[in-house]
Amino acid sequence: MQSGRLRDQVEVQVKSSLKDEYGAKVDTYSKLYGAKGNVRYMAGSELIKAGVASNLVVITVLMRYDRRMTHKCFIMTHGERFEVENIKPSDDRREIIVTATRET
Repeated sequence: MQSGRLRDQVEVQVKSSLKDEYGAKVDTYSKLYGAKGNVRYMAGSELIKAGVASNLVVITVLMRYDRRMTHKCFIMTHGERFEVENIKPSDDRREIIVTATRET
């Protein structure tokens, strides 16, 4: 892996649900770990070709492999939170490509 490509700060988060004083469910996000990654926003034309709904923002993140990353995680980058959809590890398990989405 070329370390110079990992120039974006990424925070991997997990969601937990708590109840407030009125008994309503409140989702909270806590940091699982911080990492560097190469964040790439998919262009609109790529999304149309892939048949993705137009109300979604899709990113791919190249980052170092970490077994704590699961499909239950969220990625916070550039002030936006994305839900992890797909995790593809490399053959040697040194890096992963994470696809994540959020609604606009």
